[in-house]
Amino acid sequence: MAPQMTRMAIVDEDRCRPKKCRQECYKACIIVKTGKLCIEVNPASKLAFISEELCIGCGICVKNPPDWQEILKYFRGSELQNYFKRILEENLKAIIKPQYVDHIPKAVQGNVGQVLEQKDERNMKTELCIDLELNQVIDRNVGELSGGELQKFAIAAVSIQNAQIYMFDEPSTYLDVKQRLKAAKVIRSLLRPSSYVIIVEHDLSILDYLSDFICCLYGTPGVYGVVTMPFSVREGINIFLAGFVPTENLRFRNESLTFKIPETEERAQETETYQRYKYPTMSKSLGNFKLNVVEGEFTDCQIVVMFGENGTGKTTFIKMLTDTNTLSYCVAHYYVARTLA
Repeated sequence: MAPQMTRMAIVDEDRCRPKKCRQECYKACIIVKTGKLCIEVNPASKLAFISEELCIGCGICVKNPPDWQEILKYFRGSELQNYFKRILEENLKAIIKPQYVDHIPKAVQGNVGQVLEQKDERNMKTELCIDLELNQVIDRNVGELSGGELQKFAIAAVSIQNAQIYMFDEPSTYLDVKQRLKAAKVIRSLLRPSSYVIIVEHDLSILDYLSDFICCLYGTPGVYGVVTMPFSVREGINIFLAGFVPTENLRFRNESLTFKIPETEERAQETETYQRYKYPTMSKSLGNFKLNVVEGEFTDCQIVVMFGENGTGKTTFIKMLTDTNTLSYCVAHYYVARTLA
C-alpha cells in the first residue's frame, strides 16, 4: 500500500490578518464544524494555524466573502437581485417569529392583550385576535399559554408590526389542521408589493397552500447546508421528495421519499386476521370540559388516527384507553421539553 500523503497548508502572512477580520476562515471550515480543530485562530493571533493532517483542501477558508457588487451581479435577473438591492439601499426592518415558541415566556412577560397592544403598529390587534382565536386567552399571562396558544400569540405579535421582511420559523407547530389554515391565511395577508415573507416549514400540505416559491435545503446536519434557487411550489416539493435537483444535475439523497404502500403489503392486510380489543362507553370531566366516548373496538397491527381540533379530548381519550386495557403501551407526549445547549 502506498504511503498516505500529507496535505501541505500554506498561510500567506501578507493576507492573513486575524486582528483585522472576524475569523471567517474558522467559522466557515467544514472540519471545524464537526468538532475537530482544523483551523486555530482568534483575534489575538498573529497568524491562523491550519492542521495539515485534518485539512481536506475544500478551499472554503481562502474564498473571501463577495462584495455587494459581486452579489448583485451573480443574482442579476432574479428576484433576489431586487431583494439584495433593497437591503443595500434601504433601511429594511426584519421581524422573525422564533422556532421554539415554548421559550417565549422566558423573554416576554405580562398579559397577552397588553403585549399585543404594545406591538400593534398596524392597528390590527382586534382583527388578528379574532382570526387566530386569541380572545379567549386575551387576559391570560404569556407564561400560562399552551404550546398552540403560544404559537398563535407569536404569529400575531409578528403580524401586527410594520416591517418589510417577515420571517416565520415553523409556524404550524402545535397547531391542528383548522388552526394551521387560519394561521396560513394571516401570514399570506402580510404580502404587499413592498414586503417579503420567508417561511421555514416541514408540513408539505401547508407548504403547498402557503407558498408561491420553494427553496430546498440539503447537506449534513450540523456541518453544512446548501440552499437551492427558488422553484415553483409543485416543482420544489417534487425535488425534495425525489432527492434530486435537475437544474444542478445533483442528487442529495440516495433514495426518494414515497407515500405508496406496496401491493404485497396491502394483500397481506386483507388476508390476515388480527386480535380485536374493545373499549366501553366512557365519560370524563376535567373542570368545565367533559368528554363522552362511545363504545368501540380496534385491532392490533393497524394504525388508528384520532383527528380533531386542539382541546377536544384526544390526549384524554388515549389516557382513558390505557386505564381500561391491560395492554402494554408507550405514549409519546405532545409537549416535548427542549433545552438550550
